[in-house]
Amino acid sequence: MRQPWRHLGFVAALSLLFACATQPDPGPGPGPDPDPQPEACDPAADTCGGETICVADQCEGAFGRFYRIDGVVASFAEFDSTNTCWDGNCGAPDPFVQFTLNGEVVLTTVSSSDTFNASFGESADVLIPAGSQLKIQAFDDDGSSSAPDLGVDCVADPLSADLLRGRVLTCDFFGSTVTFNINPR
Repeated sequence: MRQPWRHLGFVAALSLLFACATQPDPGPGPGPDPDPQPEACDPAADTCGGETICVADQCEGAFGRFYRIDGVVASFAEFDSTNTCWDGNCGAPDPFVQFTLNGEVVLTTVSSSDTFNASFGESADVLIPAGSQLKIQAFDDDGSSSAPDLGVDCVADPLSADLLRGRVLTCDFFGSTVTFNINPR
């Protein structure tokens, strides 16, 4: 007995094959833009995404570029992280701040005498590759031969494009803080 639906199925498949074979090949599709235009942005409210940051008015790669660290401000709590006085007489600390990028000290400020709040004028231009670790530490420099007392100890590991887009970073450690600017060059 003959099964007509098999014959019709074969004819339909053959017709479909013939129709596809006679159509021009559109090619592989649009593909990536050979000359992509950077995305526009506003550095005041960096809206770039992914691994980009707003430079001037364009989103550009966040890493493999120089950044300036400046505007460093340290505010020490009344007591250190062990809840003891900074100095033997419970006086104000003598703060200074140190920045370490990937294990290399890139900026150390001078110390300010007898103050809980200090602003520093030093700056550094640093090249920040992807996957970098930025360590921020503030110390009480008593001027003695012993190691300075640690006041702030923070690490950004890895230092992300999201943090860099913030432009102003704050490190908080047991009530003591370091705030600084980090801007692309």
